[in-house]
Amino acid sequence: MGDKKKSGYEIVEAMSHLVIEMDSVDNEDEEAINDWFDKMNKVLAQAGDKVLAYRNVLGLAKKRQAFFAEERDRYAKRFRAQGRILERVKELSYLLVERNYDMTGEKRLLLEDGTWASLATRKDWKFWDSETGEVTLNPALLPKRFVKMDISKSSLKAAAKAGEEIPGVEYEQVEKTHVRWS
Repeated sequence: MGDKKKSGYEIVEAMSHLVIEMDSVDNEDEEAINDWFDKMNKVLAQAGDKVLAYRNVLGLAKKRQAFFAEERDRYAKRFRAQGRILERVKELSYLLVERNYDMTGEKRLLLEDGTWASLATRKDWKFWDSETGEVTLNPALLPKRFVKMDISKSSLKAAAKAGEEIPGVEYEQVEKTHVRWS
């Protein structure tokens, strides 16, 4: 190849392959990244118009970045949809196991595969503003030990568990029932 300059088409084709190859380069491996840039510089050195070749590389990289942004957004939508499906299936399974409990008085249900579905109850704390009844607490009205950058639910739970009076907050212990798979 030596001094022979490649056509713009040949440069773009070679750069397309290199840009795609970059996907497989470990972004933590400096040596691999440097090797990739060496390959790119060798291809670009064969270009007649280097500025045009660099612009083409930028264009390819931007298209690739846009492609990955679209993929990210597409997967984010699918992830959210799967989350909604998961929540709905959890609700339905809860209703089935709860209905079984109502009919039989058994909190556990033996499944065909030999595993169990059971209603499990865990205790949690529910907090609200004692003056307004709002669930969202105003950090400015709480003692500093309960506030980090936001309201510290763990500190509130610990104080509630200890039976402390929390100025500006009313609370009660609530039970949340869910299906536990074993």
